[in-house]
Amino acid sequence: MIEPHGRGEVFRSPALLSDLDNDISEATDVSAQNPQIVKRLLAFAERAREDIGDVDHPGRNQRPAGEVSNPMTLVIEKREMRSSNLIVRTIFSLFLFNLCYNRVHSLISHREIPG
Repeated sequence: MIEPHGRGEVFRSPALLSDLDNDISEATDVSAQNPQIVKRLLAFAERAREDIGDVDHPGRNQRPAGEVSNPMTLVIEKREMRSSNLIVRTIFSLFLFNLCYNRVHSLISHREIPG
């Protein structure tokens, strides 16, 4: 696995394999006992690396990083938040009313309750 380390530096960490059914904390490396699984997973990783790239290896289908020319933080003011919450609550209330109305109407039309 490749991990960024500082500015422009890259190092490879060893492949680790854990048995999550018996070791949820991933404290024990079982890669030595399962070389075929490690080999298969590394082959999957290498195919992905060839396709989408990695830190030190451009992939054949790698897209350029997204960039925003004029980035800014978007913050909802409390006043706007209150009005949007009111709108959501109103829509939800109308939805519930419509749901109950349709259910009662259905029961009346099927004569399950007297009309």
